[in-house]
This record gives sequence, structure tokens and C-alpha cells, in this order.
Amino acid sequence: MQLMQRAKVFLHPSAYEGFGAVCIEALYAGASVVSFVKPMKASIPNWYIVGSKDAMISITSDLLESTLPVYPINAYPVEENVRKMMKLFGL
Repeated sequence: MQLMQRAKVFLHPSAYEGFGAVCIEALYAGASVVSFVKPMKASIPNWYIVGSKDAMISITSDLLESTLPVYPINAYPVEENVRKMMKLFGL
């Protein structure tokens, strides 16, 4: 993960694998993710969905040139998942 923490952008060029764990790892390491497939119904901060190769190049260029600070994203905190499971089972 140490190398991932040095990355500013993670490109996920797969057109069919929408929710790779590596994308979640990249977000948690503080990188922005650019991919073709939306992983879930809810939007995830710093995860950019593009529709073409040119759009991927454009957003990646913009992100690399940006001086905005990057920060880790914990897209699925354990506490939130536990609350949802407890609600599901009526606890």
C-alpha cells in the first residue's frame, strides 16, 4: 500500500469490472479513481466515472494538474455496515 499512498490518480480501465477492491484501496490511500463503470448506486467522493477514452485522459490530466489536497476516503466504514446488518436482521 505504500506505493499506492504516493499515487495521485488510479486508472481503472476495465469496461466490465465495476467494483474492484483495488479501487477502494486506492481511495483509502488518498488517490482519485477514474473508471468507466459506476460501482454502486451511491456516488463515492473522488471516484470519477467517464464514458470514453478521451474523457478518461481529460479528467486524469485535470486531476494531475490540480493543486487541491488529496485525502483518504473510507467509502464503506465498518460501523456503517454493522448498522445496516443489524437493521436487516431486526436487531
